Amino acid sequence: MPRSSRTDDFCRLDRDRYDYLKEYLDSENLYASVIRTGSFRHFLIRPGRERDYDGGHMLKTLVAHYDRFPGSPGANDNGASVLQLLDLASYLRDCRYTHNCQILLTDGEEIQRGKDRSTQGSWQLGELFKNHGLDRTFMIILDMCGIGDTMIYSTGSEKLTGVKSSREEILLKPVIDLITTYSRGKALPIPEKFSDDLGFLAHNYLTLQVSLVPWKESLNLKEGRLPESWETMHTPWDGPEKLESRSFRIMEGFLKGVSKLLIE
Repeated sequence: MPRSSRTDDFCRLDRDRYDYLKEYLDSENLYASVIRTGSFRHFLIRPGRERDYDGGHMLKTLVAHYDRFPGSPGANDNGASVLQLLDLASYLRDCRYTHNCQILLTDGEEIQRGKDRSTQGSWQLGELFKNHGLDRTFMIILDMCGIGDTMIYSTGSEKLTGVKSSREEILLKPVIDLITTYSRGKALPIPEKFSDDLGFLAHNYLTLQVSLVPWKESLNLKEGRLPESWETMHTPWDGPEKLESRSFRIMEGFLKGVSKLLIE
C-alpha cells in the first residue's frame, strides 16, 4: 500500500488541502494558476514549456477534485487521484515531447445535499472556460482511483443517454484503447455516479470518467450495487491505509500513455 508521509499528510482531517497543494507545487517548481469561482479555488497546472503544447491537436484536460466530504479523510475519494496527477505533473515537467496535457485540480465537487448542480465547482469552471473560448479540449475525470486493478469508464453521453456520441467515438477511442491496455483487458464500460463531469457536461464538454475497482467486485457494478471497496466513501474510514500500490502503478502507466497521444 502506498502509505507515505505524503499520503498521510494529505489525508489528515485537520489538513487544509488548498495549502498543501500550494506548498507542494511551489516546492516542485510546478507553475499553477489558481482559478477562483465564487468560494472555490481550483489549480490549473500546465507542466513543461510552451513547446510541449501544439495548437493543432486537442488539449487533454486531466481532472481530479481535491475537496472531500466533511469528516472523511478522503483517501480514495479523491486523494489518490490528486496524488496520481501530481506525480504526472512532475513527470511532464521534465519530459521532452509534445504532451498537450493540462491538469485541473477542482474544488467543490462534493455538492451538498439539496444544492443545485450549478453550485458545483466544475459547473462554474465550465462556464468560465466557455466564456474565455477554451473549446478545443476534452476532460478526463479521475475519481476513486486508489483501490483495485480494473478500470471502469464511461463518457458523458453514455451517462445521459446510454449511448456514446459519434464525436466521442472518434476522439476518445485512443484513450479508451489505452484503458484496456493498462487494465490488462479487465476494463468495464459501465456508467457510474456523476463526478466533475456533471458540471462540464452542462457546458457541452466531452468527458470521460475513469475509476478503479478490484476485479472480484466488478460484478457488483454490473448488477447496480456499490463495490465493497467503495463503501467507505464519505465516511471516516476512507483512510490512506486502504490505498493500494498496484492501483498507483496502473494509473501511472495509463496517464503517461495518455500524455503521449496526440488527438486532432
